[in-house]
Amino acid sequence: MRSPTVGGTMKVASFNVLNYFTTLEVPGALCGPSNLECRGANTAEELARQRAKIVSAMTSIDADVLGLIEIQNDSGASVADLVAALNAATTPGTYAYVDTGTIGGDAIKTALVYRAAAVAPVGPFKVLDSTVDPRFVDTRNRPALIQTFEQKATGGRVTIALNHLKSKGSACDDIGDPDLGDGQ
Repeated sequence: MRSPTVGGTMKVASFNVLNYFTTLEVPGALCGPSNLECRGANTAEELARQRAKIVSAMTSIDADVLGLIEIQNDSGASVADLVAALNAATTPGTYAYVDTGTIGGDAIKTALVYRAAAVAPVGPFKVLDSTVDPRFVDTRNRPALIQTFEQKATGGRVTIALNHLKSKGSACDDIGDPDLGDGQ
């Protein structure tokens, strides 16, 4: 059965940037607030290739809001770098990002990029982790990033909750969520 059309014109997408780190993965380099091994490119050339591929894909997606998954968990330098490259490939000032700083303790985090002429963030971003809800197990989940956006043309609002869940390969037997071999 086909789902009913919801209408609207705001385009929202998520995109896994596959460990986009501006800190090169070289011996001794540490990333994230917990000083973990970096996971990105190991040469400037590989970083440039990765950046070009991501920017090409992002411009093709052409979304008003893009939720990025697996970007370096730093003060914002990696998101800023990617947005600068995206603006260079389109028109300067076209895209902006929600400046979250670090989120959680992992080397990677989620981030939100948006088309500034089309939408605007409403209020501050929120993070869902164990400080908000003690049932949220930080060692088994990455914090969720939440932001409301308003479409400038219509005033319509949407709240986006961006998740990057850890794999079921993480043992969860001790919290009553065993891997039953059913693919879930």
